[in-house]
Amino acid sequence: MIGALFLLLQTLNASMLTGDTVNTASRMESTGVISRIQASASTMELLRDAGKAHWVTRRDGGVQAKGKGTIQTYWVEPGAKAGGSNASVASSTSASDDDDNFEALDEKTLRLVEWNVAIMKKLIQQIVARRETREQLPRLNMLRKVSMMPHSGKQSFNTSSRPAGEIPLDEVQEVVELPEFDPRLSRNAVDAESIELSEEVMLQLKEFVSIVAVMYRNNPFHCFEHASHVTMSVVKLLSRIVAPSDHAIQVAQQGNVGMAVSLHDHTYGITSDPLTQFACVFSALIHDVDHQGVPNSQLIVENSPLDSIYRGKSIAEQNSVDLSWKLLMEDQFEALRNIICATPDDKVHFRHLVVNCVLATDIMDKDLKNLRNQRWEKAFSEQSRLGESSQVNTNRKATIVIEHLI
Repeated sequence: MIGALFLLLQTLNASMLTGDTVNTASRMESTGVISRIQASASTMELLRDAGKAHWVTRRDGGVQAKGKGTIQTYWVEPGAKAGGSNASVASSTSASDDDDNFEALDEKTLRLVEWNVAIMKKLIQQIVARRETREQLPRLNMLRKVSMMPHSGKQSFNTSSRPAGEIPLDEVQEVVELPEFDPRLSRNAVDAESIELSEEVMLQLKEFVSIVAVMYRNNPFHCFEHASHVTMSVVKLLSRIVAPSDHAIQVAQQGNVGMAVSLHDHTYGITSDPLTQFACVFSALIHDVDHQGVPNSQLIVENSPLDSIYRGKSIAEQNSVDLSWKLLMEDQFEALRNIICATPDDKVHFRHLVVNCVLATDIMDKDLKNLRNQRWEKAFSEQSRLGESSQVNTNRKATIVIEHLI
C-alpha cells in the first residue's frame, strides 16, 4: 500500500486520478512486499535528481500492468547510506538501459577513476614486493607490534563486530606504530615493477574506485573530483617526503643499505612501509564520501540522523570512514582486501592509519585539535617524552607527518 501511495501522490492531477494511474498503482500494490516501498521509474528519477539515488534498488522482473505490459519498478529505502548494495547496483548498471543507468559515470569521472586505479595499483605492487621480500628471508620475525601505545582496543578489520555504540572517533590513535627498520629488506628487495597483479584484483580495484565515485554527491566542492585532487596532492607530497630526491629512492630500492637507513630515519619510517603510503592515498580518496555539502555544525542544526550516530563529533568524516570501510568489507572485494592486508596485524595497522587520516581532515573539532597539539608537544619537547623509547617518539612524529599530508 505504501508503494501505491508513493506513486499516486506523484501522479495526482487536480485531484483527479486517471484510469492508467489507478491500474498501475493497483498492480504495484498487489505485487508489493511488506514493509518495503515500491516506486515507479519516474519517481526514481525524482529521487536521483534530489541526490538520493543511493536509496533506490532496481526490482528484478518488473511488474505486469494491464494494457502496459511489464513496467520497471524500484525498491526505495529512505535513509539508506551510499556504498551498500544500492550503490553497487547503481555503479554496475548497463549503459544500454536508460531506466537503470541513473548513476552512469561521465567521461571526466571515468578518467579520474582510471588515474586513481593506476596510482593505487602501483602502491599495491610495492606492498606485495615488500611482502615477498619478507617471506623469502628466513624467519624475519617482522610481525607488527600494535599495542605499544594505549588505545581503545578495537582491532577488527570488519566494523560489524565493533562494540555497540562505538564509533571511528573512539579509534583515533595518539601514535600509529610503523614497522622498525630491517636492513635485510633493503639488501634483498623484490622489484615492485616485476609484480603482476591478477585480473581479479585489478577488476575489484577498478570496481571499488568506481563505486566510491558514485558514493560522492554532486556537490560544488566536496565531490569526487575534489577527492581526486586531494589524492593527487597526497601522492605528490609523499613523493617528496618519502625521500629528498627520486635518485635517492632508486638507490635505496636497489639495495644501498646505508641510504635506506638514512631515508628511514629521515621520514620517521614512512619510506620503509608501503602499506602506510597506500593508506594515506586510500584515505585521501574516500575522505569526503557521501559528504552533504555543508559543515558538521549545519548537520547538527538540521538534526541530521548522523548527528546522534556520531555524537555530534566529526559527523561527515566518521560517516565517510564507515561507508567506505563497509564497502571494502563486501564479499566482492575479498581478493582486493587480502592483497592489501595479508595478516591480522596488517589489517589493524591499515585501519588505524585510515581512521587517523580521515579524522584529521576535521580541522574544526576542538578535542581533535587538542590531541594534535599535545602530540606535537610530546614529539618535540625533551621534557614531555622522558621515560619513553626513541621508537615511540619516532612513530609519534610519523603520525604527525601522515595526518598533515591529508
